Amino acid sequence: MKRHHLSKKDKEQVAQTLREKLGITSIPEIVELMEDEEKRCYLFEGTPSICEVGGNTIPLLKWLIKHRGEELGISRIIVNKGAVKPISGGADLMAPGIVRIEGTFPAGTVIVVAEEERGIPIAVMRAIFSSDEIKGMKRGKVAENLHWVGDKLWKEL
Repeated sequence: MKRHHLSKKDKEQVAQTLREKLGITSIPEIVELMEDEEKRCYLFEGTPSICEVGGNTIPLLKWLIKHRGEELGISRIIVNKGAVKPISGGADLMAPGIVRIEGTFPAGTVIVVAEEERGIPIAVMRAIFSSDEIKGMKRGKVAENLHWVGDKLWKEL
C-alpha cells in the first residue's frame, strides 16, 4: 500500500466530500492517504478513519469507536442486545432489532449501527430506506452491512 500526506488543497477536497457523503463536519490537521488497487483509505492523525471501497465511502469502526463520544455528524441506528451478535458477524439490519434512530437520512445513506447499552458502534451500513420510512417499519431488512467488527477492513487496518 502506498501512503503519503495530503496537500492543503487535497485535504479541503476530502473534507468537502466527507461533509457531503457522511455529514462529517470537520477533519484534523494531519491527513494521510493510503491506497492500493482495491481501496483508498484516509488516516486522521495516523489512525485509519475513512475508506473508499467499491464505490462506498465508509467510516471505519476503529475510528468510530475511538471517537464515539464526539459529535461526528453521522446518523446512527441504535439496536437491541439481541441484534448485536448477528450484526457483528456481518448480518444486515432488520427492523425488529431497532431501538431508536439518531438523525434523519434519505435511502442510500451510509449510517452507523451501535449497541444500546453503551452506544458502541458495531457496524457501518447503507440504509435501504429513509429514516422516516424505517421508523414506521415493523419487519424486514432496513440496511445492508458494509463493515463490521472482524471483517476484512477491520483486520487489515
